[in-house]
Amino acid sequence: MKPLEQQSVTELKDGLEAGHFSSVQLCQHFVQRIEQLNPELHAVIQLHPEALQTAEMLDQERAAGKNRGPLHGIPILVKDNIDVVGVPCTAGSIALKDHFPARDAFVVQQLRKAGCILLGKTNLTEFANFMTIDMPNGYSSLGGQTQHAHLKGHNTGGSSSGSGVAVAARLAPLTIGTETSGSIIHPANHSGVVGLKPTVGSVSRTGIIPISFSQDTAGPMAHSVQDAFLLFQAMVGQDPEDPLSRTLSLAPLPEVGAGTRLGIFRDSFTLLTEEEAELLDRGLQKLLDAGIELVDVEYPHPELSHQWRWEVLTYEFKEGLNRYLSGVSQGSRSLPELIDFYDDHPEEGLRYGQVLLLAANSTTGTLSNPAYQRSRKLDVLYSRDLGIDFLLQEHQLDALIYPRWYGYDVPAKAGYPSLTVPVGVREDGLAVNLTFTSTAWTEPLLLALGLLLEQ
Repeated sequence: MKPLEQQSVTELKDGLEAGHFSSVQLCQHFVQRIEQLNPELHAVIQLHPEALQTAEMLDQERAAGKNRGPLHGIPILVKDNIDVVGVPCTAGSIALKDHFPARDAFVVQQLRKAGCILLGKTNLTEFANFMTIDMPNGYSSLGGQTQHAHLKGHNTGGSSSGSGVAVAARLAPLTIGTETSGSIIHPANHSGVVGLKPTVGSVSRTGIIPISFSQDTAGPMAHSVQDAFLLFQAMVGQDPEDPLSRTLSLAPLPEVGAGTRLGIFRDSFTLLTEEEAELLDRGLQKLLDAGIELVDVEYPHPELSHQWRWEVLTYEFKEGLNRYLSGVSQGSRSLPELIDFYDDHPEEGLRYGQVLLLAANSTTGTLSNPAYQRSRKLDVLYSRDLGIDFLLQEHQLDALIYPRWYGYDVPAKAGYPSLTVPVGVREDGLAVNLTFTSTAWTEPLLLALGLLLEQ
């Protein structure tokens, strides 16, 4: 039998059902790995004190003939900007180290219903990398600096660094990250794991420390597309408190192959090394061998589609964070109080400054502001109408494909889904990914393409 940390979610499920090991033993195994490896990796910010108790309860349910589904008794780590009862929700900040949420985030409620064991919380770039400009990926004042699982000192990607590294180092079978712009896709690439950034609304945002309600979403990170698919199935669901959330049907996944057309951003491939290009060409050949047609594309106004418009995030961050902080159990209860806290604790909290907190606080905080509204309209225009949707319609495409993480920003602004999948490993041990994107609510299509690529 393969070591537990090397097994897929399906293999773990089969082992649990066959009685080869229990969920308690499974949790103990991963806790031991965390205790052994995390002092160097800093990928896990805290363990849940009730994880083993939950595992025992789920073992008892299984023994009594109750099975909640494919994730029954499977441990999972959740990014520490998502509310989980029993542990603090900190966004990596020492200012929120004593904030214990009164209820689970909606997505965590979904995970519990599916039988997942909340093993603990993962480290992140502080406040999901919306605190300052120069903070290294994966650093937080509370959790320290996340280290790469395979190449010490290498970049760990975006703010879900802890979630990506935890999967890569096999500290848990599954993790959840969050993304506003690249924070799932980027770290998944750097850690060489699968990452799904869903359509905004596929996963409820209730109980998640926000940056931008236009772009924020949680999503699964895993070793395989199949594992990410199983986790995503458990995460989706309509939440009455999130006006954008809806139930997304994931079964059956569509067939892909002959007749499927993908647009490919060839210009982005010029950014690759010769070694990376060769690895990605092998992945593209798998798609061609399946009968998929690849069409060269580029946005009609690439400089405007990729343009960064700060007003959208700074205005939405102030409004959303103030709303979240107003309900914290202990700690800063508004953005101005948070800024004051950091000013009072510069040695522990202001290693890299708080430029973005100050920029957000300097806005009017009202979303009726003309500068904000103009920037958001431009984001939608050049990411959707003259961006992804334009290319899909103009060339009669099903989806788009780009190398590594090089196109994450456009679907992020559009609120559209992206799926990144490893296709090879460089000589230095770092993986190289291909990333798919398409219009809203096309996660089933992207997952089907990812499964084909992964075979």
